[in-house]
Amino acid sequence: MRSALALALLLAGCCPPATTTRAARPRPEPALRPVGDLPYDFFWRQRVTARWGDGRSQTFDAVLQKHRGTLRLVGLSPLGVGFVIELRADGTTHFQNRTGRRLPFAPSYMLADVQRAFYPWPSDRVQERHKDGHLVERTFRGKAHITYHDWRPGNDAARRVVVHHLRYGYVLVIETTEQKRLP
Repeated sequence: MRSALALALLLAGCCPPATTTRAARPRPEPALRPVGDLPYDFFWRQRVTARWGDGRSQTFDAVLQKHRGTLRLVGLSPLGVGFVIELRADGTTHFQNRTGRRLPFAPSYMLADVQRAFYPWPSDRVQERHKDGHLVERTFRGKAHITYHDWRPGNDAARRVVVHHLRYGYVLVIETTEQKRLP
């Protein structure tokens, strides 16, 4: 359960540093890309290591799946499913939290990080660098810097993706250990 909560807290990284001068204002939910902007259905099993603050880190397993118009992120814990976040074709999100704890942010922030890392983006929103036909680096001005490592023939995602969130200072290392396209 703690792993799933850590995933929820770290993948989003949406909480600014605490302030003693005034209460934090609620942040608006991030704009998410349509599910169909990624043109194929897939199943990816991943191992995520989140690093933040003064050298703290947490590693956990996750499943990312796009199937039949739904993008689904499942946070796994040693006891099973910790949470499920879905972005549906109509643009609505659905969240099931089995961690027993309330999230301090909207779950859509986790989906925003997933989309920054794995969805295609228009060139006016992001700077990209390619090498040998593969994406190796992507930068969202003022938000995130992402690097892609270990592309393998036939894979849709690099085996290792590193997301540096510039605004909130956390790092996600996402290792895709299994990936397959779905019919």
